[in-house]
Amino acid sequence: MPASLVSQAVGKTSPSVVLAEIAQTPASLPNKLWQLEGALEFELVDVTAAGLHRLGGRAKLKSVPVFVIWTPYRNVYASISDLRNNIDELKNETAKTDAKIDETKSELEAKIDQLEATIDQTKSELKTDIQTMQQKITAAIKT
Repeated sequence: MPASLVSQAVGKTSPSVVLAEIAQTPASLPNKLWQLEGALEFELVDVTAAGLHRLGGRAKLKSVPVFVIWTPYRNVYASISDLRNNIDELKNETAKTDAKIDETKSELEAKIDQLEATIDQTKSELKTDIQTMQQKITAAIKT
């Protein structure tokens, strides 16, 4: 509510200031009241009203009306921040999964290389064995 409307509502006609505090939890209400009272102590401006979110009812603080408003917590920025955090977590999990896939791929490539080397060695050994047997058979036939 603009200060001029609040001024009219409480009967003041001079320009003034409306103080407002937002309490996110009931436990923070005493601190918020203390902050409003502290602001009134300095009396640097003509305070028309003080607002405290989530208190309920009407009250006066140092002869200044306190308007209390309650609304459900709907902070778009907090929701966007939560979404960002969720996306960041998903990115981190995806990066971890990608790293595991890369690690597994490297391990499999190493095992495939090892198997290919073993197969090549076995082929070479078999070829040598066959040649040795052929020579023995050929020598046996000639004698």
